[in-house]
Amino acid sequence: MKALTTMQAAYWVGRQTDGPLSGVAAHLYAEFDREGMQVAPLEKAVRALFQQHSALRLQVSPAGEQSIAPLNEHHCLQLDDWRAESASAIAQGLESKRYAKSQQKLALDQGVACEISLTLLPDDRSRLHIDVDMIACDGVSFRILVEALADYYHQLPPTPQDLQASQWLQYLALNTPDAERRSRARLWWQSQLATMPPAPRPLAAPGPCRSNRLALQLSALHSAQLSRLARQHHLTLSALFLALFALSVSHGWKMTRFRLNVPMFFREPLMPAVDNIIGDFSEVLLLAVEIRAGESLVAFTQRLMAQLAELISHADYPGVSVARDLSRLHGNVQSTPIVFTAGFGIQGRTLFSPQVKQTLGELSWVISQGPEVMLDAQVAHHDDGILINWDVREDAFPAGTLPRLLACWQQLLHLTAWHQPGMTLPVGQLLARATPQAWQQQQPLRDLLLRLLSRMNIHTDAEADLRQFNLSPEALMPLRQVLEKYLRVSLSEQELRDTVTISALAAEIHARQPASPQAAEKLLAALAA
Repeated sequence: MKALTTMQAAYWVGRQTDGPLSGVAAHLYAEFDREGMQVAPLEKAVRALFQQHSALRLQVSPAGEQSIAPLNEHHCLQLDDWRAESASAIAQGLESKRYAKSQQKLALDQGVACEISLTLLPDDRSRLHIDVDMIACDGVSFRILVEALADYYHQLPPTPQDLQASQWLQYLALNTPDAERRSRARLWWQSQLATMPPAPRPLAAPGPCRSNRLALQLSALHSAQLSRLARQHHLTLSALFLALFALSVSHGWKMTRFRLNVPMFFREPLMPAVDNIIGDFSEVLLLAVEIRAGESLVAFTQRLMAQLAELISHADYPGVSVARDLSRLHGNVQSTPIVFTAGFGIQGRTLFSPQVKQTLGELSWVISQGPEVMLDAQVAHHDDGILINWDVREDAFPAGTLPRLLACWQQLLHLTAWHQPGMTLPVGQLLARATPQAWQQQQPLRDLLLRLLSRMNIHTDAEADLRQFNLSPEALMPLRQVLEKYLRVSLSEQELRDTVTISALAAEIHARQPASPQAAEKLLAALAA
């Protein structure tokens, strides 16, 4: 038996506590779709996975102590054969299965920290379902789990001599905290508590838990541009995304001072192959955010980077303990329910290796959930671009709010990438141009620009790279003349060449001439007559 870590204990207490955002398990659920899955090798691979990575059999006692359960009937592949079902029954069944697994609590008291099942479908199709409790497996460890399962499908590893041996528990035994460093970090945090800003609260009274996922994929072009700008200004890509996310939170909650929950995943090099161990190595940093409207995006991001570096230097005192101290100071529970998780440091710059896609299938759904969390924003490299994933408690938001918040962040990312002074623009101005209202106002401009390009036999969309068309000065001249005559906006040939997408050009026109959307509507009506 081993005591739970501070993070594990927070998860354990949160799943059993009655509260507006509590009473749910901290877990991660994913689905993979493929054709031609062979059941027999997958069954053997799943069994080997539970043998090799004993943390997936983590058992938690009523007293809150962890141990490894012996292999039992739960530690195998569960199979549902729906090949003879109708299309409507399959669609309904898959939807019900996704909903149930997205909300479930795995039986940790029985050593079920991971559940893997396969649904067989017509036409040799299948869906693989993997659900894991974060008490046993953090986000980085989930990648280890999936990669190992794909490996074992092709080649089984030797059976461990001692199935009860646990690298995870061995790591915990070796990872003894430095009392002196912890004391210094605690004293530093005590000096910060009184000035720590409040956390954003639910925008609606939470009801029965309704977890959902919102996602968008940035193109390879967009992702490369943001990476280039970050390098150019000596910023980390994670910090740039965090800064823009903080601006969208500021807009959504109408707050200029607030705190965010920023997880970190660090493994002390205490034993061989520590990077291959499955376990919960996560800690959280409580980041105080202050939006200064006149500060440039570069300066704001640099300030956040400096803050994060200071927080990491005092991470010997865990963020969960800081939250408890905050609660004692204020006399009530002080949670931080908005989380920002960056996965750009993943080896190979992608969520999973090509072998995972070839063996287990296409990642078609992934969602995480946790107690005292209403929004977990995650970013990672995926499919040559960047995947943005929001895991949300829908019941904590009024209808329609979450898509608007995500649209604001998307527009901030777009303006930063393609609007020429985006990085040096004051964040107040950048945010004013990125609201959903501003994006809606610019729709006539996007429509007009696409219409004008179509008259030049250029058929594209608002997010495509215009540089691919190699427009000559003669081709650009009529476009410049229309913009100047009807929209009262003068753009040089070079400015047009530097504007990569239609959306970016529409935002630039709107910034220079606020009345341009109305003029564009009139011109569109005249062209349609």
